[in-house]
Amino acid sequence: MTHLRTLRDAPYLTAAMGMAARRRVEQNYSLNVTVPILAEIINELLGSIVAHKA
Repeated sequence: MTHLRTLRDAPYLTAAMGMAARRRVEQNYSLNVTVPILAEIINELLGSIVAHKA
């Protein structure tokens, strides 16, 4: 409960935490990051299917 009071009493901390969270999401979960990973997984799966059928 004391942490919530700290955040309530220090709006600059909540703003800083929000900005840090946004940066983290943009760096780790943006389309620029996730699409190449997903494309690689799909290509590996398709390659496995093609190799299995051959």
